[in-house]
Amino acid sequence: MKSESLRVFTFPTIRSSISLRHCLMQSIKHIQMLREQLLAAGKKISYQSRVKDEPAYYCNDCDLEVYDLLLVTSENSTKKSYVVHCEDCARAKSPSLGGVVVLEQYRIEELTKIYDAFTLAPSPVSK
Repeated sequence: MKSESLRVFTFPTIRSSISLRHCLMQSIKHIQMLREQLLAAGKKISYQSRVKDEPAYYCNDCDLEVYDLLLVTSENSTKKSYVVHCEDCARAKSPSLGGVVVLEQYRIEELTKIYDAFTLAPSPVSK
């Protein structure tokens, strides 16, 4: 009975781990493709690492979470307020991304290192 229970609980854990790794890989691939497109279009990408407890960024127009490559515009040059956009909203405003500054928060090497080290923590055993 104990081994049957173990199989039942282990299988979803393995499946979850594979699904999460797949999701991480797809995110890294998307970031790499967008990065290459931006560079090919002549956009300069400035590295600005995240700071501890920095909140997540969301597109100012559609509220989509924006991760790693922030497409930023200046809302008001006199107040120096900046606005983050997702790729779709930034391109809708300016297909050539004119006036958009690109900030990179993680290097691809950092993301692949996180991916390579990813393991799912074991579930606590209930008594």
